[in-house]
Amino acid sequence: MASSWLDIVDTAVKIGLGATISGIATYSVTKLKHNSDKHLSATQRKRESIDSVAEQVEEFSHICLNYWARILDWTRKKNAGNKKSETLESELKAVRVELFNSYKILACAESKLLLIGENKAQELLRSYGEELTKFYATVYIGDHGVTIDDIQLWRVTILGKRAELFKELSSIYAKI
Repeated sequence: MASSWLDIVDTAVKIGLGATISGIATYSVTKLKHNSDKHLSATQRKRESIDSVAEQVEEFSHICLNYWARILDWTRKKNAGNKKSETLESELKAVRVELFNSYKILACAESKLLLIGENKAQELLRSYGEELTKFYATVYIGDHGVTIDDIQLWRVTILGKRAELFKELSSIYAKI
């Protein structure tokens, strides 16, 4: 009888110990899986944010370069003494308004970079936007006094700022 009592206690201890070990192992694996899924999800969201920022910067750049091309053409024609084209001027005014309104796109992209903690990229985006603001303020419809060569240099400057920004975005993307 004593040995059967010991057998029962021995079996109960083994079952209890096995269940405890199994429970601890299950908890550990589940916790590791949860942390892994959480990290993967955060990585995916960050990658999607960088993709979105890149798309927004390109949308803004397209509008800016459209304005640049039209103001260059308008200035060339004005300097050549061609009479004003109402169509050209109205299209230029429309693109200028579109450029002004598109700063919202840049602000949205900037907020995403701040949200994901990419301060250097945000600063480069801000610098890019400020350069475009200088261009917008300097080269306008009317007697802006800027030469064709200077307008062409603005394009180089704008594209240089854009390239700096995309280099940083690419670096972030590669680290994700």
